[in-house]
Amino acid sequence: MPLPAHIQSRRDCLTFVVLGATGNLARRKLLPALFQLYLTGHLPPRARIVGVGRTELTDEQFHEFVAAAIRQASSIDDDAAAAADESLRATFDLCERWEAENPDAPRRNRLYYFAMPSELYPPVANAVHRGGRAVDGGWTRLVLEKPFGSDAVSAAALNRHLAKAWKENSLYRIDRYLGKEVIDNLLVMRFANRLLTPIWNRDNIANVQIIHKEPFGAISDYFDRHGIIRDVLQNHLLQILAVLAMDRPVSLDPEDIRDAKLKVLRQVDRVDVEHRVVAGQYVAHEGKLGYKDNPSVAADSRAPTFAMIVLNIRNERWDGVPFILKAGKALNEKRSEIRIQLRQTPGDIFGDQPAADQNAYAGPNEFVLRLQPHEEMYMKLTIKEPGLGVQPVPSEMELSGRWRAEQLRKEAAGEAPRRAYERLLLDAVHGHQAHFVRGDELEAAWSIVDPVNAAIARGDVPLHEYPFGTRGPTQADALRAAVGHVAFVVPRDGVHLSSADDLASYDFSPKYASVPVGDVWGRAMDTGPGLMPPTHPA
Repeated sequence: MPLPAHIQSRRDCLTFVVLGATGNLARRKLLPALFQLYLTGHLPPRARIVGVGRTELTDEQFHEFVAAAIRQASSIDDDAAAAADESLRATFDLCERWEAENPDAPRRNRLYYFAMPSELYPPVANAVHRGGRAVDGGWTRLVLEKPFGSDAVSAAALNRHLAKAWKENSLYRIDRYLGKEVIDNLLVMRFANRLLTPIWNRDNIANVQIIHKEPFGAISDYFDRHGIIRDVLQNHLLQILAVLAMDRPVSLDPEDIRDAKLKVLRQVDRVDVEHRVVAGQYVAHEGKLGYKDNPSVAADSRAPTFAMIVLNIRNERWDGVPFILKAGKALNEKRSEIRIQLRQTPGDIFGDQPAADQNAYAGPNEFVLRLQPHEEMYMKLTIKEPGLGVQPVPSEMELSGRWRAEQLRKEAAGEAPRRAYERLLLDAVHGHQAHFVRGDELEAAWSIVDPVNAAIARGDVPLHEYPFGTRGPTQADALRAAVGHVAFVVPRDGVHLSSADDLASYDFSPKYASVPVGDVWGRAMDTGPGLMPPTHPA
């Protein structure tokens, strides 16, 4: 019986002839590709590469030409590698001295946190591998900060390079949102409550919003190279989407959780950039500089400071449910949250009830998990208005008061850290990877946003201007309404506890307002009829 071809080829002798070996294609593509095959062990052991070209070169000159091509393709040069080795040698000496002072420790472990540009990861990771690994059975782990590349291609290249010397269980790609208590609580609430598990699907959920709003502008060169999609949406918001939308994992083992997240990320449809994307840049307003007023930003910069993307997950659970991802800088507030809006009750017997006044509007049920400025969870429900009749009115059921108090108590007592980075660093020390991004997850997330970034760079998606300190482009509110989100607020004791997004389409004129126009978060100064229902969902 003949051997399989991939096994037989490793026994054979191979001569690989490159015709045009000194040309541009060979320099940029072919020679680096062969080198990668060699490094990964895919070339047969008995293989020889022969270069043929019109340029007259000695063997030594051709070897230097090949070496230069490989260095250029991998963006790593000898100087960078030497500099990494030299700068880290003193650090490795310190580690060894500290370990020598603790000879009775069962293991001597090392954790390296890479708070540096990602282009330095390969030479520094190589330097650590060569001279900085733990010895005598200890482990060595690398914690890597974003960005992990700038697109799917560069992320995959970075993953391949790190994989040459480092196993996946030694790499901890950090995303601070995964360290937040609310995200862990989402996992528990989804899969531990009979109340929620049966309704977490397309039959009951109308739409999902994942929002990240910042009130300050962007001033760094880093941001201008990446934009809001690479900076926030590709990592933080897509990781939240994965936890929210994934199917029940096989177990709580980190790899099972990351497998479930990867599955749902791969099920996201290609984005309709023409109809399901809004991008923007902020401009000067009320004394605040616009984005392009920053001298470090080019006048023709197309880095978006705002983006809204509507995604569809093509699987049995979610197909047809719009997932609205929104992120922006120089907006009207600091807020990050998840808003899960349920469908209207079928056969609503209250829809024909004569309202006590024209302002009554109960709205759909919502489940809200807020990550910042403070963590909280609540549900928007419909209850009966006090008094005669059965007029439905909106109300909120707060879910996190006792949880938040216990969280603060544990932090004060030193029982458990509360802040995301503390939790994540502790996870890295303990070797728990559930809150870190695996390499294949990373590549899947980049594949979702790459078409959007490319369309914005080409000019296919316009950059709408919006004033500093406002809600963002009006086109974003129109898109959100078009995919079916309904905005409504819940007044309670004259205080509006819901987000500014909910207040977008309400009429706060003196005729209807129960809150002063200039202070929608303040207490009512009168006993007016209440809020007008929205003229359109926002």
